[in-house]
Amino acid sequence: MLLSKALITTLSPTGTAEAFWREYLTDLFSSRLTRADLVTNFRNQYDYHRRFHFRPEDLRNWPGRILIVESDTDIIGPHRRQVLRQTYPSAQVRTYHNAGHAPMFTRSSEYLAIVTQFLT
Repeated sequence: MLLSKALITTLSPTGTAEAFWREYLTDLFSSRLTRADLVTNFRNQYDYHRRFHFRPEDLRNWPGRILIVESDTDIIGPHRRQVLRQTYPSAQVRTYHNAGHAPMFTRSSEYLAIVTQFLT
């Protein structure tokens, strides 16, 4: 339940989709995922963040493009958003207002349009 509450706040920062996310997460945690699934996911995330850190020079010779989609109300906060932008200085940045941590869920049609435009 504690994880569900945190995720609902993350996925529905304005509260407009809270009922949907509450039902979705209740179903997800009660019938689709086990405690072992969640523990494994957290361990994977911890291991990744502990061992791997991109630096701007890692992509110096990479010819690709980067798109950062962020929200001014993301739970990671303004400092970490700035660090991400500094890590990828040539990235295109699109910032949503009040879209929480997951604009692909909170503003899906706008998000898909931006990603589609970027990829084409």
